[in-house]
Amino acid sequence: MKLGYPSVRLIIIIAALVIPFTSLRFGPVGLGEILVVVASALLLVLNGGRIQVNNSVFPLVRFWYVYLFVISVGFAYNIVVLDHASGTFPGAAFDFASYVVILGAIIVLGDRNLFIGTSPERFFTTIFVCWTIAYSALYLLSFVTPQIFGLPLRYYNHFSPLVDNVHQAAMVTAAMPFVMWHLGVLRGPIMFRLFCFGTGALFVKMALESGSTKALVAVIVGGAVSALFIVFGLLTRRGGWMLKASALVAVAAASVLLVVANADSIVPFATQFFQDNDGAHAREGLYSIGFQHAMDSIIVGYGPGPHILYDFFGEYSDAHNTILTIVLQGGLVAIIAALMAVYSIAKRTASSAFLIATLSSIAIYMIGGDILRRLPIWIIIVGVLYLSRSANGSAKAVGVDRAANGSPETGFLRQRLS
Repeated sequence: MKLGYPSVRLIIIIAALVIPFTSLRFGPVGLGEILVVVASALLLVLNGGRIQVNNSVFPLVRFWYVYLFVISVGFAYNIVVLDHASGTFPGAAFDFASYVVILGAIIVLGDRNLFIGTSPERFFTTIFVCWTIAYSALYLLSFVTPQIFGLPLRYYNHFSPLVDNVHQAAMVTAAMPFVMWHLGVLRGPIMFRLFCFGTGALFVKMALESGSTKALVAVIVGGAVSALFIVFGLLTRRGGWMLKASALVAVAAASVLLVVANADSIVPFATQFFQDNDGAHAREGLYSIGFQHAMDSIIVGYGPGPHILYDFFGEYSDAHNTILTIVLQGGLVAIIAALMAVYSIAKRTASSAFLIATLSSIAIYMIGGDILRRLPIWIIIVGVLYLSRSANGSAKAVGVDRAANGSPETGFLRQRLS
């Protein structure tokens, strides 16, 4: 078989298919991560040692470059100035290696030449459809047997297919309904669109059956955000940018006023909800100790790795909160870089109700969990950025290579619902 860009794409698709299922790993890495490295090396050879990153994924690449640099400075500060006051060398090495793999995967997925002969939209649709078929098959199989080849499909009655932690599956199943619904509203064969709408609903059921409170909240928030943006889009459909901007400001102002006016009831409810779902008050203790610890190196943090020494666990623990993790590892500089990335991504995807809902769902897991090392989430975010180009009606949405324009391989994803 002649090795070329289609071969690299096939390797990446196979890697993406197995990466979410952490029970298939042997040690800290698995077949998916190894295939990502193989695809990266092959792509470099085909490109003559050069990588040209597409503008669509630039916010992610910029964030990870800055983040890796800042946490390296934070690690040096932690070792040299603070006399290694926080974390361990193995923890730092594991996190840093994970981040490098994620950055490498994003750079590969952002390479312009990778999509010669096809389009990013078609490529990521293939990945998402493969995930959908795999998750749906495992979900149906879980009603017959709680495990396959000794690997779990359910944790008691909760759906947790081939993962070591239920949240590793739940964060994917909570975000995927909105991805599939976005694909469903694009022009295409009616059977494919029905498949997208149907499996999107099935993903909702999978997320709810995971037993994860974060998955429940993520689905609810994603659904509310998509509904709000759909209504907003209909009301401002025939208006110019001035009307849309004014309407958006009015909605934002009304939301803030609503929250402020009902703060006396919202704050106690949110606090009670958190406490009711915080087993043994572990997270409350983690967050309290974590934020206090972060203040001692607030500018550049302590570097990669866990940094919360909590008696409940008896060793350094992850923060279980992406925002707190960023503060602990990279300080305020890293937080600023993260906020810039979030703003850029939201700005690019705001024209699609379901894509912004996907990000809203992921945001819930950012607040209540740690997504920095979760490669499937970053694959979803890269896919969302590419799919948003079609939603924006960009002339570049048909691909990154002029030779691909007009190619039948670009498929129906070049069009959007009019």
